Amino acid sequence: MLAFEMGALLRKRYGEFLGPYYMPDTNLSKSTALLISAGLWPPPEEQAWNETLAWQPVPYTYPSRLEDYEDIKVPNPKWAKHVKRKLMDIARLEFLMMFYNNLLRKLSGGALLQQIITEARTLVSNNKGPRLVVRTGTPVNVAALLSACVAPPPRLPDPGAALLFELHEKLPAPVQQEKNENAKAKSDSHSYGFKIYYWDDDSAEPRLMEVSGCSAFCPLETFNELIKYIVSYNYSKDCELVPTTKKDKH
Repeated sequence: MLAFEMGALLRKRYGEFLGPYYMPDTNLSKSTALLISAGLWPPPEEQAWNETLAWQPVPYTYPSRLEDYEDIKVPNPKWAKHVKRKLMDIARLEFLMMFYNNLLRKLSGGALLQQIITEARTLVSNNKGPRLVVRTGTPVNVAALLSACVAPPPRLPDPGAALLFELHEKLPAPVQQEKNENAKAKSDSHSYGFKIYYWDDDSAEPRLMEVSGCSAFCPLETFNELIKYIVSYNYSKDCELVPTTKKDKH
């Protein structure tokens, strides 16, 4: 339900910007599976959840490498139920430790943050690219990205929570033509920036977030300078990963 509301919110917020039609290069087999499911399982009256939409989500699955015990009808041991509360406490502590310092924030959200910055710069320089990029992931992914660019959230985000990076163009006030080309280039680079919104189950509308050291509208260059120690340009190097190779046979 929350995920559908997220899509409806994006339509309400960016409807005029995106336009009414969705015409992507898409994976035909996945679309076919979704269409078959929609025709096969229209919701009966007792399962209807939206008065204007005669549809219900029907996921398609594939076997995973490690099947869940409950899915194969093998009951969990009795002791598993009694330790659930302790495991939840450990999970909360683990969540706090994930984003404890800049290095951990870089390793958890820095690579995705780098992709977002690169896409924004490409769009600004070429004026080409998708008008909307949607990435789906887990609540931990949302928390990692929020920690990387704003601050760690007080708790794990709800399923369906989202971060919205809006790229805005800030038009300069009318001024005399710059004689210095370098100054003009700098002025142009600072006319584009991010507004970052966070949305979860606690709020009806996305909340505008502020990057520490910047205003609600954060120019791209300023944003990049503020989070330069968090952005990961080479994830393998940041993790100090060394590729393994097979020894030569003699």
